Amino acid sequence: MEMGSSARSNCLSSLNHHNIQVYNSTKCIEVTPDTIILENGNELACSLCLWSTGAFPHKLLFEMPIEKDEKGFISVKRTLQSTQYDNIFAVGDCCSVVDSPWIKKAGVYAVREGPILASNILAIVRNQKLKDFVPQKGFLRLLMTGDGSAISSWKGFSMSNFAMWMMKDKIDRDFMNIFDVAGKTSKINF
Repeated sequence: MEMGSSARSNCLSSLNHHNIQVYNSTKCIEVTPDTIILENGNELACSLCLWSTGAFPHKLLFEMPIEKDEKGFISVKRTLQSTQYDNIFAVGDCCSVVDSPWIKKAGVYAVREGPILASNILAIVRNQKLKDFVPQKGFLRLLMTGDGSAISSWKGFSMSNFAMWMMKDKIDRDFMNIFDVAGKTSKINF
């Protein structure tokens, strides 16, 4: 996901602080339990390899006979219905909303698509009008660093501190508390 230079700098500083090496635009040809072998012949000893690739459609989507965008994600209307079949819905990272190509593959959008999806499935069953998913134009990115800090990124501005960690923790806990883990009815209203 794109981030501004300030957030990128904060991320790299945090990784460096934790003695984590970053190799950009480097091709890996093999990973063993304790070694990463690069295309240039270099071998890197490691105890954990974290592979960051970004969103990519599952191979199952490539095999499905359904309209997709140029990257292979299912094309959907604002109602989250397939542009080809009204009885097929898709949300989250497996799809792209055709009239909102700027939407990033991020959980913030998938979370907001869920209630619209549920409402629209019920609307189909009840023969009612479907709702449109209206995505927000931007969102606050918060990345916990594992040391009681978090990095924030908002419209090119970034900071890294405990206050950002507390904000991220509160947002995550509030979201998880929406769901009743005791098995009772969810607190989400459709």
